[in-house]
This record gives sequence, C-alpha cells and structure tokens, in this order.
Amino acid sequence: MPRLYQLETDFRYVNCGMCYVLELDSGEAVILDSGYFSPGQAEALHAFLEEICPNGIKIRAWLFSHAHQDHIGAFINFVRLYPDTKIEGLYFAFQPCDFSAVSGDWRESDLNTFNEFYVALSELAPKPPVHSLKTGETFTFDEASFKVLYTYSDAEEEITNFNDNSAVLMLSCKGTRVLFPGDAAAVAARFLMKKPQELKCDMVQVSHHGFFGLPMCVYQAADAHTALWPTASYEIENNAARDSNAWLFKNADCVFSSGGTAVFELPYTPGSYKRLKRVFPDRE
Repeated sequence: MPRLYQLETDFRYVNCGMCYVLELDSGEAVILDSGYFSPGQAEALHAFLEEICPNGIKIRAWLFSHAHQDHIGAFINFVRLYPDTKIEGLYFAFQPCDFSAVSGDWRESDLNTFNEFYVALSELAPKPPVHSLKTGETFTFDEASFKVLYTYSDAEEEITNFNDNSAVLMLSCKGTRVLFPGDAAAVAARFLMKKPQELKCDMVQVSHHGFFGLPMCVYQAADAHTALWPTASYEIENNAARDSNAWLFKNADCVFSSGGTAVFELPYTPGSYKRLKRVFPDRE
C-alpha cells in the first residue's frame, strides 16, 4: 500500500523545515519540499529514498510549496550531490523575482536562495520538465493526485508576507485527503475560505510550522482528524497558545516531525502511524 512520510529534519541549525515523501505502490517517490540546507540533510533524504525505492531511486515528481530556505535548501544540495538521480518532473509556482514588497529580515537570504535554486536547476543534465502550478489543476501519479487550491497569482492584495507565496495542495490517495498549505498565511486564507468545502480533509499539514500561519477558520473548515506538524520540539510550547494551534491540539491527533520520521499507511486509520529510527539528535 502507498505510504506518506513526514520526514524528520535537522532542527539543530534552524527552528523550521519541511519535507514529505509519498511512496507509491510502484516503489517510486513523490516529494514535497526538502528541508533546510543543514549539513547532512540532503544525504539523509537520499539514504531514506534508497530504503523505500527497492529498484533504485526514482522520483516521479518533486513539488515545492515556496522558495524559503527551509523548504528548498536541501533540494539544492541534493541535486548537486546526486546529479544522476532520476527526477521525472518538477512542480512549483514561484513568484517573479521581485522582493520589494516582502517584509522581514529574511529578504536578502530569500533572494539568494531563490536565485540559487534556478542555478541548481540549470546544472541538471538532462533537466526535468518543469510544471508551473495553476489553481484548479490536478496532477495524478498512479494512485495519488494533487489538486492545486491556491498559488501566489490568486492573491487579491499585495503580498508582504513571503509565506503567502506558498502553493496550497490537496493530496488524494486511496480515499485519504491531505491538505498541504506550506507556509500559507492570511492572504492565502482569504482566498481559500471562498470555497471552504474544498478544504475538507482527513489530515492537514500545519502551516508555517505552527508559527504565524493560517487562521483557525481554515483548520475548522478542513476538520481533519490528524494534524502534521513539521516543527521542532522546542517550539511546540512556545506556540501552543495561538488560537489555531490551541484548536488543533484540542480537535486533532498532533504528529510532530521532531520525534523521527512518521509513517502513515494509506488509507490512513487515525492513530495508526509509526515512527522510524531517529537520524538527528535534539538541539538540546
């Protein structure tokens, strides 16, 4: 049966990071984001893929939510360390290279990472096809499909929070629906809540690692029984009081990525996930 993995990422260098892998029945992998470019992060991802791809690593699709370092950094390292890896397609919708409206102290490093991503792509030979995500499209990979619910081009106001450039995706596989909002925040939420019925799912990835992400109304519309937190253990208590987080703690089974890679067999029965052996130690 297919499996969804919430990968453990190394939180010793940064307090955020996200990578999900879907193992198809064929033994191929679909990846969403990659994690930060911490030493050993790309190597750990490659070792993991070797374990789940019995006939050699074959990445059916590599999707990206947005161009923050903790989401694409390990990919940049990965394709340089393992340039012969077979990647059938890349899927993303990154905003044009204009960061003038973006607030926050990540602006310069965001731009550098954004540019480095495209440099890394240009170094691939052959270069995989690149698919630009558009809202309403559905991409199918064997028994799994991803529907695009939002991209930056849907924003009806100026985006000043870089996270609102996140593509929001709904995975459907074997009757289980998983909502992946990346780091989406208020601007994306206002668009998504125009069609709250499309948000209904079984599992939801917690936006922006449980920091300032989506408002509570989006999670209420999703009404998921399981919340996936790509979050460092030392940040959980710091953010527990936020309205959206408090609602999730009360209404969903919360699974954190800091305790080791979590394995969800699809279709997923609530509470049945397992943990793989830890790769990275706690920062503490």
